Amino acid sequence: MLQASCRRNLQLHFGLYVWIGVVGVLASGQALAEDSPKSPSQPTQIQRVSFLHDIVPILTREGCNSGACHGTPSGKNGFRLSLRGYDPNLDFQSLTRDTQGRRINRLEPESSLILLKASGQMPHGGGRRFDPHSLYYDLLWKWIAQGADDDSTRASRLTKLEIIPNRQTLIEPICDLPLQVQANYSDGSVRDVTNLARYSLNDEAVARVSPQGKVTRLAKGEVAVTAEYMSQMATASVIFGNPGFTWNPVPENNAVDHYVFAKLRLLQMEPSELAGDEEFLRRAFLDAIGKLPSPEEANRFLVDRDPRKRDKLIDALLERPEFTDWWAMKWADRLGCNQRFVGKIGAVKYHEWIRQAILCNLPEDEFVRSILTAG
Repeated sequence: MLQASCRRNLQLHFGLYVWIGVVGVLASGQALAEDSPKSPSQPTQIQRVSFLHDIVPILTREGCNSGACHGTPSGKNGFRLSLRGYDPNLDFQSLTRDTQGRRINRLEPESSLILLKASGQMPHGGGRRFDPHSLYYDLLWKWIAQGADDDSTRASRLTKLEIIPNRQTLIEPICDLPLQVQANYSDGSVRDVTNLARYSLNDEAVARVSPQGKVTRLAKGEVAVTAEYMSQMATASVIFGNPGFTWNPVPENNAVDHYVFAKLRLLQMEPSELAGDEEFLRRAFLDAIGKLPSPEEANRFLVDRDPRKRDKLIDALLERPEFTDWWAMKWADRLGCNQRFVGKIGAVKYHEWIRQAILCNLPEDEFVRSILTAG
């Protein structure tokens, strides 16, 4: 009886000892997250880091979940992430649970593989993604130190992404434009995510954009800058103009001229001189049907004195079967209509559908809607 009582007391004492030890570990972890200067890049002000709003965008911004890296369907080197962060639950499991959770270390965040490899402190097939003293290292460090919490199911949803300003004209000598990216959430909050967005632009000959969202002029013209954050995109138009530009009114011959001249005036570009008959004939044939006119067709057009001969030529080209064939080929190439993507039979059927849509003059909005909905 006495031995049983002593055994129970020992079990109680041992259980209390273990419980105190666990509390001590949790307390030390909390102290590490809030007070310890373990990491040289740890910021002084502690804020709760969001896995959905902070960590997933970092993985996207630094290319970790791109199709060329861990965002492939099978991952890379045993580490798989969802492409561009479309599945945060998968990403959380991969970061914290796969391979016995060895990618993060809650007690010593700076020893986490995700930090050591991405900051270049350990060999990494993807190379160094950010500096140990960068904002992205800090956010990942804090998230791990705070317990590596998954808030993807309870965090507010991103409802709108916008770039400020979304349209701007810069006149020399001003050549730089810092952009600001704002995220609007379902709870009504607005947050500056300029340093978490991923940037690209459509014409690298006109300007370049820094990872921090600053657009720098390289040449005269217009660029569209795109910011990506949490699978949403926002676009801004930046025009680099010339000082002292004066627009000289140009006669408009049709509705298209009205919009073209308005755009040229916005871009501060003078329109070219009216093309001669030889240039017009060559351009019209190549653009409309992808071939040059025959000698007979060229001579017939050049000797024609009808003031409406250009309009008549365009109408005639649009009615030719070569127009349908040429533009069906261009659209098929643009839409990936080949056996690599849709198979041999699928490519034939897809191409025929595209050709029939052009032949019937299907409006472009219905053309796009039919592709997206397979209607």
